Amino acid sequence: RQQTLRAAIDWSYELLSEAERALFCRLSVFTGGFEAPAAEQVCHGKPVVKDNLLELLFQLVDKSLIVADTEQEGSARYSMLEALRQYASEKLPAETLEPLRDAHLQHYVELARKAYAERLEEAETWLARLELEHDNLRAALEWSRERDPDRHLHLAGSLAWFWHFHSYLTEGRHILSQALLKDHKPSDQLARALWG
Repeated sequence: RQQTLRAAIDWSYELLSEAERALFCRLSVFTGGFEAPAAEQVCHGKPVVKDNLLELLFQLVDKSLIVADTEQEGSARYSMLEALRQYASEKLPAETLEPLRDAHLQHYVELARKAYAERLEEAETWLARLELEHDNLRAALEWSRERDPDRHLHLAGSLAWFWHFHSYLTEGRHILSQALLKDHKPSDQLARALWG
């Protein structure tokens, strides 16, 4: 059964254009789904032109390699079946992985920063959005833990209020404690993490 599934995925993959293959593989960086603006920010780069990325994404949806959930309020959310995501991740060229993970991290650092800044006026909206993105936030935290302690601290500190309100207390405390083990210069991010 596994070999049959793999052969079917191989067949579909071979039918893709170069740009479609590149985007399909890059989208595997997202866990738990993504929105089109996130894909545009994280996955562009030769041969995927930013202006054509949405068109390529829709082509992957048409070919049933990406699932579109348009029934949610707001913008559509896209995802990959886990078997397809693992396959795409395996096909991702090694030299592409680090810049792609860094772009993914930066996108979620900015998202968490914006959520923190607007938490008093738009708490309900941001709590729901962060819950949807929680798997991606976890992946970004894991990637940055050893590679980029400053952005790890920034992301963790910005999420402390979300973890508190959604009762991820053990997880949040563990991540913040890890982030604070590193030496950091005094900053707003450090104060936010200590408060968290």
